[in-house]
Amino acid sequence: MAVEIAFPFPLPGGLHARPASRLREEVSRFRSVVTFLNRASGNGASARSVLGLVATRTGHGEPCVLHVQGDDEAEAAEALRRFVKAVLPGLD
Repeated sequence: MAVEIAFPFPLPGGLHARPASRLREEVSRFRSVVTFLNRASGNGASARSVLGLVATRTGHGEPCVLHVQGDDEAEAAEALRRFVKAVLPGLD
């Protein structure tokens, strides 16, 4: 069963290379497939691809979702929830 983590994108500068790289690093710790979706534009990408993430053109406040699916999805989702809440807002 997949897990979804919904959040408004917190960075005033949008999703650029630094936060995309840190998200990729966090995701790479797990085997689960993690997909990022910008619900405002409908653009999505693998969270393992920095260029794909940047190409979603996600701006401040836009509704986003991380879709997590795989053997370790519960552990991955918990770590990603913490990342979105505590780490991501400081990466602009």
